[in-house]
Amino acid sequence: MNPGPTKALFPKEERLYKKKAFAYLFEHGYSFRVGVLSCYYATNVPEDLATAPVSAAFSVPKRKFRRAVHRNHLKRRMKEAYRLQKSELMMATASRASNLIILWVYVPRKKLPYLSIHQAMRKGLRRILKDISST
Repeated sequence: MNPGPTKALFPKEERLYKKKAFAYLFEHGYSFRVGVLSCYYATNVPEDLATAPVSAAFSVPKRKFRRAVHRNHLKRRMKEAYRLQKSELMMATASRASNLIILWVYVPRKKLPYLSIHQAMRKGLRRILKDISST
């Protein structure tokens, strides 16, 4: 039976959730804003903090979106945009022997269409690729 093309998944191992990992990210990481998203990332993360070569987390501020339904909806959109475009990043980090952790934060005060999130995610991932390939 043919397994077919490789599926783009976002398994639990790739999710960033440890408090120490977030502390490391804010202490040793870099940040930039691209479109509707803010991105925080750190490279060369210790093995005990990252469970996969690339770990990611997504955040929508409670101050801007009081209802959990709206925050969860935006986080699902961000996860989907990341899941569909992460393949280049995974290949780039697989060739290097370092881990990468990323935090994506939704910035605007209103819900925007999925396309704007997708485009911002693409630009952000390209910038991260450029930054990690130059170091």
